[in-house]
Amino acid sequence: MFRFPAGTILLLLIILSTETIARQSNVKIEVQRNSRDGYTFYANNQSPSPFIVTIDFTVLRNLRVSTSLPYSRNVNRGKSRLFNLTKEMENYRTNYRYRYRTHPGCLDTQPDDIEYLLPYPEGVSARFGKLSYVYRRINQEVPEDWHSVVFYMEDESIIHAARKGTVVSIRDGSNSKYEGLVFSSDRNYVVVAQEDCTFARYSTFRDEKIFVDVGDTVYPGEP
Repeated sequence: MFRFPAGTILLLLIILSTETIARQSNVKIEVQRNSRDGYTFYANNQSPSPFIVTIDFTVLRNLRVSTSLPYSRNVNRGKSRLFNLTKEMENYRTNYRYRYRTHPGCLDTQPDDIEYLLPYPEGVSARFGKLSYVYRRINQEVPEDWHSVVFYMEDESIIHAARKGTVVSIRDGSNSKYEGLVFSSDRNYVVVAQEDCTFARYSTFRDEKIFVDVGDTVYPGEP
């Protein structure tokens, strides 16, 4: 259950791209020796959010990779096997050096026929509209898969989940002290990863009035 101040607005950003999700990655790459005198690469995702991991090599000596490079794949929570390095010539030394990057989301996500519930209780009325992409003010193009809906509420209300998903990020106790701002990066929010690997970001909430935790599953219409 979450609450937000009366007289302000509820922002529900339906994010199909993942630009505005927190970029801190909890995905670590682990390398283990295998029985074929080579190496096996794993990704250990300690976050409830799905991530894309991309790996490339700057040094690869006397080793053959079991996949094409650069290598990219989706990794969910937990440990995932990625690929092998196999020694090519027995009497020669091996050496490798790699680099990797991660990004929240999934490869080739093409959601279709998405339905969202209204994010407030039955019997409560609100005006709604669309928000403009704030970064257009610094000449950034609007992503094709970015959508934003704003609900203007007369009174304080409990926010309900618009779709089922897993809470992957929370910011609490960070509201701006300034009133009436058109835009502020200082807003409490909850980010939910949905089953088709789209993300919804809900804001604004009162400080310390977000009662879900990272890793919780929320269901449509649930406070």
